[in-house]
Amino acid sequence: MKISFNKNIIYPQIFALNKTKKNYPRYSNLSPLPCDTVSFKNGGYKFESKEMGNSPAETVCRQVRINAEPAEVYLKRVLDNWIGPLSKKTVIDSGKKKIPAFTYITGRKSAESIREKVVSKYSKIVRDENEEFSNHLATELLKNFKFTQQQNVKSLSNEICGILDKLQGDRQKFSPYNHPDYPLDIVIDKFIKSKKINMDGVSDEQLLLKKEMIIESITSKSRPEEEENYDGNTFIKPANIRGIKHYANDIVRARIVMNHSGREYTQMVINALSLAAKRGDLKITSVENYVPSPLKLPKGKRPSDYAYIKESALIDFAESVGARYSKNISKKGYIGIHINLDLSNGVLSKQGKQFTGYSGEIQLVGRDVLKLKDVEDLCYKIKDNKNSLDDMYYDFKEEFGNNYLKCDKQEFDDYTYALYLSQRELPPNTPEKARFKTPRELGFKNVPKELDFNNLAQLKEDCEKAARAKKNI
Repeated sequence: MKISFNKNIIYPQIFALNKTKKNYPRYSNLSPLPCDTVSFKNGGYKFESKEMGNSPAETVCRQVRINAEPAEVYLKRVLDNWIGPLSKKTVIDSGKKKIPAFTYITGRKSAESIREKVVSKYSKIVRDENEEFSNHLATELLKNFKFTQQQNVKSLSNEICGILDKLQGDRQKFSPYNHPDYPLDIVIDKFIKSKKINMDGVSDEQLLLKKEMIIESITSKSRPEEEENYDGNTFIKPANIRGIKHYANDIVRARIVMNHSGREYTQMVINALSLAAKRGDLKITSVENYVPSPLKLPKGKRPSDYAYIKESALIDFAESVGARYSKNISKKGYIGIHINLDLSNGVLSKQGKQFTGYSGEIQLVGRDVLKLKDVEDLCYKIKDNKNSLDDMYYDFKEEFGNNYLKCDKQEFDDYTYALYLSQRELPPNTPEKARFKTPRELGFKNVPKELDFNNLAQLKEDCEKAARAKKNI
């Protein structure tokens, strides 16, 4: 079915807007995804990061979020047409009631969460680039120079990475690969002055030749997958609207929740999205399959035992819509399928350039995995020092933070991983409010009861209830 966007019928309030107007109306009938819990408001916890000097202003992020509403409406309309009818037809028994085998919901990131995502993604890209360059340069230096003390690639790479970090400072970041001669000269000069490199018998001509050989080796390295992050010789600026849309590529998002673990239902969803793409209603850019690590699985289990669908089917799906496929080993235990979208639809661009240029994401995740993820995400934000929490989760932060600091952190992380796997294995008719398995039930006797996810889920719920009660006073 081809989707028609008649601005006088479907979205009169959005597409009839004056392009100079800054405050756009909001659709109260769209159920948004829960906002991320990061806050940059006065009085809240601050986002701790040395990269905040490159962060976009919250007011700009808020405007980008507002302008993303037509893209969200578009995505919702596509899902209404392609997933909605299937959801109504696939009713299953779940405990005492009948529910659809899968449901879906759309939403947009909060302005605070957009800002955090931009800084986090930008910082990671820069850090990964510097680490890769440093490792390459360290390898070449060890080939071409004699060091006064024994060195290995890892230690030397770490030192070079520190030099690059100071060299770039808080200003607009550049890729060391684009002008390798500049950081190379800085590093070699520093090593010569500190007598780290033995220059006995090395003439100026020989030094120049060695530098040229190193530069040739570095510049021959092909990195086409990174080209999209560059703007000339530097990375795309994260603080302007273009940069926000580039780095926060999931401002518009949808989640398809699988209430039944049967692969036939996942296949139905994938088939529908494939047809939507082939008809021109969706532009899918990549498919990411998050799978558990084989090293984390119970004895006798394989990663495929936890899959929503056969990997070959996902590969075929990605190829059929001209998208990249990647299999990502889950770091925390989360298992899901992420489908990344280009939402630069021509219908939206005709209404004004502020409405286009957005990317989006469809998450496909099991109901029971999602139930744990909602709590575990909060724990992750506390463990990650560069993240902060909304004030309403202050008690959660204090309780979890204090107990996590005192516990065996690796054992808690292993418990979390095992619990994700356990949630994925639950049968389809498991009651929605069923408790999580305790640490002891999963073999983790040293995880304190305060960090039992049943208690953490209750604490999270208590914080949210208190916030709602305070709001209604």
